[in-house]
Amino acid sequence: RYKTYKPSGIDWIGEVPEHWEVKRLKHILLGVNSGDGISNNEMEEDGEFEIYGGNGVMGYTNKFNSEGEVIVIGRVGAKCGVTYLLDQKLWISDNALQTRTYQNYKYLYYLLVAIDFNQYANQNAQPLITGTIVKNFPIPFVKSKEEQLTIANYLDEQTQKIDRLIANKKAQAEKLKELRQIEINHAVTKGLNPSAEMKDSGIEWLGKIPKHWEVKRLKNVADINATKQELKYEEVKDREVVFLAMESVSENGQIDNSEKRPVSELWEGFTYFQKNDVIIAKITPCFENGKGAWLNNLESDFGFGSTEFHTVRGHKNRLDNHYFYHVTKSDVFMKIGEAFMTGSAGQKRVSTNFVLTFKLAFPPIKEQIEISNYLQKRTTAIDQLIKNIEAQI
Repeated sequence: RYKTYKPSGIDWIGEVPEHWEVKRLKHILLGVNSGDGISNNEMEEDGEFEIYGGNGVMGYTNKFNSEGEVIVIGRVGAKCGVTYLLDQKLWISDNALQTRTYQNYKYLYYLLVAIDFNQYANQNAQPLITGTIVKNFPIPFVKSKEEQLTIANYLDEQTQKIDRLIANKKAQAEKLKELRQIEINHAVTKGLNPSAEMKDSGIEWLGKIPKHWEVKRLKNVADINATKQELKYEEVKDREVVFLAMESVSENGQIDNSEKRPVSELWEGFTYFQKNDVIIAKITPCFENGKGAWLNNLESDFGFGSTEFHTVRGHKNRLDNHYFYHVTKSDVFMKIGEAFMTGSAGQKRVSTNFVLTFKLAFPPIKEQIEISNYLQKRTTAIDQLIKNIEAQI
C-alpha cells in the first residue's frame, strides 16, 4: 500500500494514492475515432492483415489503415467495449474505435480493461459504445511514466502467472475427461472383471469381449422411438407433463424439469417418452457433444420433447436403461453414430435405422446393472473433480 490516500470523488474508483490524479480519458488520449468501413469484396480469406471489428478479428484483407501501437475498442455488438492493444499493420473497421496516447500504452490498456466498457454500452437491440462515452470517462491517473511502467510490468507478470495456472488447470480437466471416457469405453465393451475369459466379437471395431456376452442389434433388446399407443388421449389431455427442449438436456445427462405443459398442447408433433427411457440427440452438433439422458429423474410419468431426440426403452430383463445410457456415452456408439450421420452440412442426423441396427455386445442383465452402478459412481466422482477445477479457474 501507498503511505497516504485521498477520496477520488468517483464511486467505482474509491480512494486513490495521494499523488494520483483523477482525469477524464480525453486528457490522455490522442482522439477517439471509429475505423473505416470495408466491403465484403475487399475481404480476403488469405489476406495479409487482420480486420478488427466490434467482436475482435472479423476477417482478413490485403490493405491496412493502421500501423504501430494502437488501442482498439469494440464499438458495436455483444462484445463491444472489449479492448485490444496492438502493434502491427491492420485494418480497423467502422465497428471499432481506435485511440493512441502519449502515455505508456500497456498502462492505458490495463486501465481500459479494468473499466470494462461493455457494462456502459447503450443497451439497444445492438449494444453500442460511443467515442463520447470513452472520452468523458473518469479515471485514476498516474502521472509518472516510471510508475506507469512499474504498474504495467507488474500486471504483465501477474496475468502471465494466472494464464499459466489456468492453462495447467484446463489440461488437468482434459485429462480427467479422457479418463472418464476410458472408464466408460472399457466398462461397456470389456466389463469389470479383468480375469474374464474373452472371445472374438466378430465386429472389427469392437474386438474381443467377455465370452459370456452376446452380440445383438439394439432393436432385439429395446423399443426404439416407442409410440404413445399405451395412452388414451381423453384420459390424459389435461394433465401437465414435462417438456424437454434440446436446451433442457445437458451434455452430462442432467435434465431441466421446469417446463411443464398440458398434454393437449404436446400430443402432436413432439417426441414422446416415459420416465426411465433413454433419450439421444440425433442432430449435429448435439449428438457429437453427447446431449442425452437417462430419464430416471423425470418429474412426470411420461413427457414430450424436441423432435430431434431418439428414444430407447430396454426390454425387461434384456437391457437395463441406465446401462444403455452409459453405452451412448462410449466412443463405440458416438464415433460410429457420427460416421453414419445423413443429411446436408449443418443438418446431419443420426437415423432411426442406425439406432435400430446398432450392434453391441451385451452382458447379462445383472452384470449390466453392476456396470451401470460402477460407472455412475466413477463418472460422478470425476465430474465433481472437473467441477472443482472449473471453479478454481
